[in-house]
Amino acid sequence: MAKIIQAVVSALALGVCSTAIYAGGSSPSVPNKWNSCTEVGCSKDIPITLTVKKKCVVTAPQGITLTSNGVGASQSYQVRANTHYVLDLSTENAAKSNNTFVKNSNGQTIDTVITTAYLGSGGPAAPTFTGPNNYAGLVEDKFTVTAKTKVALDDWQAAGTYTDQYKIRVLY
Repeated sequence: MAKIIQAVVSALALGVCSTAIYAGGSSPSVPNKWNSCTEVGCSKDIPITLTVKKKCVVTAPQGITLTSNGVGASQSYQVRANTHYVLDLSTENAAKSNNTFVKNSNGQTIDTVITTAYLGSGGPAAPTFTGPNNYAGLVEDKFTVTAKTKVALDDWQAAGTYTDQYKIRVLY
């Protein structure tokens, strides 16, 4: 019986000692869950986030076919973006230069004039190859591109297919 009493007293003594250690302050290994509580109550804020990635869609027609008489041909295209953007325009043959041209497989060229018109508000009315062409986005922006030969062609222009590409890039 003495051994049982001795074991109980030892267990109580160890329990009191360990309680005294934790009562003196918070242990680094045991987080303090009561630091946001006051006499009135406690609170906790939980953040809620949603990330929407930037996106754009450019819809364009098949192409523009030039005539030899110098009369312009036009096509429209639309840009839809969910953020503000920069419209970066160029051509395959002339890059960012306004001195545009079409060329054939032999390297012969015919000068062209290419213009772009913005059919809305909130950006440059006539975007250029040299920019900057900043637009607010969040709506469908409509543009018209018109291309023509700089002058009417004479009957002795070298035969062949002359090409160029109008390049539309949307940058965020």
